[in-house]
Amino acid sequence: MTDLKKAFKRTIELAEGSKERGDYFAGAVLLGPDGNILMERGNDVATNEPHGVQAEVNLLQDYYNRKEVSDSLLPLADCTIVTLSE
Repeated sequence: MTDLKKAFKRTIELAEGSKERGDYFAGAVLLGPDGNILMERGNDVATNEPHGVQAEVNLLQDYYNRKEVSDSLLPLADCTIVTLSE
């Protein structure tokens, strides 16, 4: 299975988890240049009102919050975001 197929499969699992929690069916993963998953996040639009956002926005917020703490994170230009929503 290719890295993108694995990543897409993981977005489906994250989206299913989001839906089970009462959120919209959505998930996102951030892949490093080597294709490994660096971060992942589900959707929390419904369960984290009024601050909930889509999975890919959650993922980027988490990334930048982490980047403020550690300059060792890769530039996003070297990464790939794989996302799925209903």
